[in-house]
Amino acid sequence: MKKQSAAGSLAEVILFSSTIGASEKDARYFWFKCEGNGWKNAGRAIHNWRATFESWWEAGYFPSQREKYRQKTNLPSAAEVRRVMREHRDRMVGCRDPDTAWERIFQAELMCSYSDAMKVLQ
Repeated sequence: MKKQSAAGSLAEVILFSSTIGASEKDARYFWFKCEGNGWKNAGRAIHNWRATFESWWEAGYFPSQREKYRQKTNLPSAAEVRRVMREHRDRMVGCRDPDTAWERIFQAELMCSYSDAMKVLQ
């Protein structure tokens, strides 16, 4: 017998998301993330998916919220950070102080600090 998910259906999550102002895209993100993790959050079973959804919404974990934050703070996108890292990977081999080197590279290419670039990738 197939195990039932903690939420009734994707449609139920979408409906709930609209009541708190979240987008359908955010609802789909939540649904597929929970489905993929076996309806666990931080390794523990989700007992109340609505409360979990709301706490994620309040904490700003959803893609639409992260994108708004990125635009507001002028941080680069994750794709931009990865592109710069790929382009400069060879220069970093044998580097004595890689953090300082990355700082210079990110300042020159993306106009952001190393720590800001790493925040984008988290």
